[in-house]
Amino acid sequence: MTISSLSKLSSDLFAPIQTASTPSRPKSVIDHVKDYVGSTSGAWDFFRALDYAISPWKFTNLLSESSLEQVHRISGVVGTAGASLCMPTLVTDAIGLKRSVDDLTHIHQCPTSDPERSKKIAQAYKKTVINGADLGYTFCQSSRFLNEANVIALGSSLPVFSGVQQVCGIVSDGNELIEESYKLHNYQADSSASTDQEKSLMAAKKNLSWLKIAKDIPSIAMSALALVGIFFASVASSPVVPIIFLSLSVSWLTFKVSSYFYENIVVADRQARVARPV
Repeated sequence: MTISSLSKLSSDLFAPIQTASTPSRPKSVIDHVKDYVGSTSGAWDFFRALDYAISPWKFTNLLSESSLEQVHRISGVVGTAGASLCMPTLVTDAIGLKRSVDDLTHIHQCPTSDPERSKKIAQAYKKTVINGADLGYTFCQSSRFLNEANVIALGSSLPVFSGVQQVCGIVSDGNELIEESYKLHNYQADSSASTDQEKSLMAAKKNLSWLKIAKDIPSIAMSALALVGIFFASVASSPVVPIIFLSLSVSWLTFKVSSYFYENIVVADRQARVARPV
């Protein structure tokens, strides 16, 4: 191999490629799976899916005692690995609350002549409250995780953290449920879609809202049931409660993952078709 061929090979391997001359490739389903599992939320859902997959074995009599112990051990490891992801989420939620407070301060500077000034301010307050609820949820979750890891000792205050976490979850999920209900109402009243592509996009947006509503309902139900269990020990100790929690959890995760991929694949594709010039 000559020096010139080595130089060309080195250039081909390491010289930067001109972006403008490189054809772009649309994302495939595999690319979206990679993005989702690579995110904090997606990684946590991956561990949740593993836990839910082995959890039914806890309620059967088909396993030997040693096998059942192994199932509980694996479930504990998977649950701990997933719960540990609440720590980086705590940082992002804190930053999100800081930004919403900054946005609220900025929106107050809107001129009084703006006809939607009150609506902008009200929604900025709402965003701040929701981001605060998200941070409160993650903080309580992180505290419970550290308590289970014996890093801190919550002791008798553990039910308080659990209760606050569930209330914050209801606030956040309830807000999304109401928002998606409003979107559905607006979609029904919107008659601007004239082309087949626009009608297809509108139908996809409606489906997405229904998926998110279907996700929020079991989540709110789980939080409400957890709150009842905190105040009424007899409910928490009922053998039926874990089965109900598992059913609601599987339903919530199914619609959560479905809504993510539906939004990023189906809705995004139809938006691109509408925006694409003829």
